[in-house]
Amino acid sequence: MAVLAGILLLAAACAPRRPAMAERPTAAVPQPDVGIVRWVEPGRISVDLLGGTRPRRYVRTQETIVIREEEEHPWSALAPGQAIRIQSVKGPFGPRRATEVEILTGEEGAAVRRQMLARKAPPDRSGTSSMRGLPNLHVSVGRGS
Repeated sequence: MAVLAGILLLAAACAPRRPAMAERPTAAVPQPDVGIVRWVEPGRISVDLLGGTRPRRYVRTQETIVIREEEEHPWSALAPGQAIRIQSVKGPFGPRRATEVEILTGEEGAAVRRQMLARKAPPDRSGTSSMRGLPNLHVSVGRGS
């Protein structure tokens, strides 16, 4: 009897605790991203994200909805160059799954485009601002220098 009680106590100690597991964050919480559509296919989309270094790809699911100005639209309403806010969840082994795509219009869409253009702006090529960061720069031209 004492052996059986010991085994039960050991099994109870090793069992996972449901409340602790429920408190852990899960991948099913939608994560919003904002950016510009790079390309769209019937089953997936690529987005250049604000602050991102590479485009991110999302997979379309049966539950994915597209919204513009608070109205639902078909997936075909998405086009390259549009500013969007995309909600997604991480798939267990694959790319992120889009749950909601909001096409940004008006000032909000224009602000996203301005931020993306500012991020991709080429560096100043005038030569003056690039020299500021180089103190004690000495250039000699001629023989024997």
